[in-house]
Amino acid sequence: YSYAPILDTVGLISPEVTRYYPLDPALRGDAPYSVPPDLIFDQRPDFIMLLEAYGKYGLFKDPRFEAQYRLIKEIAVNAGHSDRLLIFERIVP
Repeated sequence: YSYAPILDTVGLISPEVTRYYPLDPALRGDAPYSVPPDLIFDQRPDFIMLLEAYGKYGLFKDPRFEAQYRLIKEIAVNAGHSDRLLIFERIVP
């Protein structure tokens, strides 16, 4: 349990994110719950934790992502479309 704010990118606890959907299929690839890049850059979370497949076609290809976030942890998983759970930290204010 934590009092930390959580941004749920599919809208279960953060209904305001639904305005970022539907996501352009080119940014989704084969992952049904890919993270919309503009959601991240508008909300600017301090940390991001997601399965690799949910960022590889859109978020990770956006040059703003590499400029604003750094990978701090990588965890091997067996989760359908992904082999890795990735944790990033925001590096710019």
